[in-house]
Amino acid sequence: MLPAARPHVRSRPNDGEPLRVLFLQSNDLGATSTSRLFERMAATCDGIESVHINMRTEVLSRLAGAQGYLQGWRMAEAWAIHMSRWFDGPLRLDRFDVVLVMRQQRALALARARRRKGDGVPPYVIDIDATTIGSRRSFGLRHDWPDLDAWVGRRAFADAGGIGCHSRWAADSVLNDYAIDPAKVFLYFPSTSAPLSETAARARSARLANLGALARGEKGERLRLVFVGHDWERKGGHRLLRWHQERWKDRVELHVCSGKAPRDESAVNVFWHGGVDNKRLVGEVLPSMDLTVLPTVNDASPIALHEAVACGVAQIGSRLAGIPEIIEDGVTGLLCDPRDDRAFIAAVERLLNDPTMLVRMAEASLRKTDHKLSAAGWFAHLVRNLRAAALGQPMVAEPAGLADPGGGGGGGGAPAVD
Repeated sequence: MLPAARPHVRSRPNDGEPLRVLFLQSNDLGATSTSRLFERMAATCDGIESVHINMRTEVLSRLAGAQGYLQGWRMAEAWAIHMSRWFDGPLRLDRFDVVLVMRQQRALALARARRRKGDGVPPYVIDIDATTIGSRRSFGLRHDWPDLDAWVGRRAFADAGGIGCHSRWAADSVLNDYAIDPAKVFLYFPSTSAPLSETAARARSARLANLGALARGEKGERLRLVFVGHDWERKGGHRLLRWHQERWKDRVELHVCSGKAPRDESAVNVFWHGGVDNKRLVGEVLPSMDLTVLPTVNDASPIALHEAVACGVAQIGSRLAGIPEIIEDGVTGLLCDPRDDRAFIAAVERLLNDPTMLVRMAEASLRKTDHKLSAAGWFAHLVRNLRAAALGQPMVAEPAGLADPGGGGGGGGAPAVD
């Protein structure tokens, strides 16, 4: 049930009432994990009352977003039409103090609603993992003309009360490519974890003990590689499968967690898990692995890598976009050029042949989780900025005590003001 209408909290900052937040979430690909995180954390936060709407890709949006000319703009326009029906109907925005919307394409509907209805629409904060211009530059994507895809971002960012970025790479693009006021921009690292569950901790300890035995030259279980990602081709699952079958199939297991991977039952020592829900992934599967490999050619800040770090699993990934802020090269894992098969093969073999290094990287990942990736700490930072947006105040760029969450990629991002 939606909360009853009342004056916006931004005119009463000290009244002690909880902040009423509407979460307009996404159920597409990796964004689903972030949406579930919002729900879990909001349920334990005393300072807010939240309503969560999970937006699935409707037929209209799917058709509008088909690959081709002006894809992003067509998707944004389709969502704007679809969402305006909610705002003019059952979803009264004036019942909320602030809205958190995932992705700038969906935020266009809120920008237009605010222009139509003024203060009848509360301020909104956008949660993003990438920008159109930044993605083109990093991924070598073509530029349609007219540049309506970039225009969507400019309009949504300009009208937003705040922009939460999953990486400094994304924040730098918002600041430099879109010339947005730094007071609006802040970091928010999603899908970070609390300490491992008892079951996950036992699984992790067992794998670390096995690595220790192998490092001492003792007999142990086969090492385990894992690939996590629904978009099999884009994320490089087909490449990893080929490398495994050509080079490591007799001594290493490959576990594939993907709802879209084409199963090859003839592949040796390959375990096909299919689509794995997030709870099982981080509670059972990832903690029982030794190394996650993601040779992606087009990704901003993959949730799967955040989760691997949080589960204490060494990572190998692409030196691309926000990924160097997740994988600390040489500390929690190794980075390779996205399309360099030889570099990825060499990196995997380097770690497979050095169980001691795998242990060091696993332990470094767990330390990073303990000190830099607190789910409660980052969500409290988000709530603080949601309240600031409701009050018309500047964003806090980074949370106190959790500064420098990334590994050393990316630029300066938003200036720290905490």
